[in-house]
Amino acid sequence: MKILRADSFERARLQNLPFVWGVIDDLFMPAEGGRLAASFPNTGYQLVAGSGGGKRYRYESRCLVATSGRLFADGLSESWRDLISDLRTDEYRQALGGLLGIDLSTCELEVTAHLYGAAAHLDPHTDLVEKVATHVLYFNKSWECSVGGCIQILNSRNLDDSAASIPPLIGSSVALVRSADSWHAVPGVQTTDGMVRRSLTVTFFSAGSKTPMWTGSGKLRTAALGSRLMAALERLQT
Repeated sequence: MKILRADSFERARLQNLPFVWGVIDDLFMPAEGGRLAASFPNTGYQLVAGSGGGKRYRYESRCLVATSGRLFADGLSESWRDLISDLRTDEYRQALGGLLGIDLSTCELEVTAHLYGAAAHLDPHTDLVEKVATHVLYFNKSWECSVGGCIQILNSRNLDDSAASIPPLIGSSVALVRSADSWHAVPGVQTTDGMVRRSLTVTFFSAGSKTPMWTGSGKLRTAALGSRLMAALERLQT
């Protein structure tokens, strides 16, 4: 792998409570972290906002790799193309699966970039049953959890019942194994200085599953129509 460090998975801290999850630090090769942060994709995002599955959510998202295998690489830097290439390798699947103790070899892969600006949030949830595992990579040079935006590992669906809080700092990442108890959330970002939380989510779906979020062309599905309507209403209010 050109960007990812295989030894970072070997040194990762795996937790079994309140469910199986772990923090993987020092994820990138030396000097690559800065290049990735500086060239984080900043175009092609769509607003994802509304409620469903018992949670409310609001953030911007861009599909980079669909479960069909199709790549959406417009505007990506060389470092980002190399990172996406790493995420599609068997070596990465084996390293992450070995850490989590699960077989990811036949799973469908989806990769999405996310921006969490002011008021962006993701309510407590346990992910869809089709999801096997999720790996969230972070790209902020600095961040204070006091302004929200830090992923919360929860003991229950109560946002205040937090077992751990991880800031979205470059080179750090969080891996989650989906279960009926895998509650997690991202509290609302409360900033007025334009600070944006930047992350990349790698999702492994069970074999044969398709993402409920994206079409084959990398656009939000019709079910996300409410997101576009909400955006239109906000423009009218402005």
